[in-house]
Amino acid sequence: MDFGPDGTQAPPPPRVFPDPLAGLIAADTFVARPLPKIARPPQPPQPTEQMRQAIAEQMAREQRHAARPRQKPRPPQRPHVPPAMPAVVPPAPQQAQQQQQQTSGVATFIGCLIILLVFGGLAAGVIAFLGALFS
Repeated sequence: MDFGPDGTQAPPPPRVFPDPLAGLIAADTFVARPLPKIARPPQPPQPTEQMRQAIAEQMAREQRHAARPRQKPRPPQRPHVPPAMPAVVPPAPQQAQQQQQQTSGVATFIGCLIILLVFGGLAAGVIAFLGALFS
C-alpha cells in the first residue's frame, strides 16, 4: 500500500474507482422514473352579469351602512344608593402608625438576628472543614 511521504496519509483510492464513493452505486446505469403529471387547477368561472350585479349591490349596501353615523348606546341608569356606614371605627392615624412602626422594628431585629446566626454557623462549619482538610 502506498502511503504519503511521511507515512501518515490515508491510502489513495484504487485505480478502478477514482471516486471513493463510486462503489456504493448498486446498478450500472441509473434508470430515472418518469415524473407524475401534475394536474392543473381548473380555471375560475368567468363572472356573469348576474354575479357582477349582485356584487355591486352588496358593495353599495356596505358603503351605505358604513356611511351612517353610529349612535352611542346610553348607559343604563342605576338607582342612587347611599354609601353604607363602616361598622368598625379605625383607630386614630397616629396611633396606628406608631403601633405599625413598633411591630416592624421588632420584626426587622429578629430577622437580622436569624440571618447573622445562619451566616455565623456557616462560617464556623467552613472553618472547621478547612481546619480538618489542612491538618
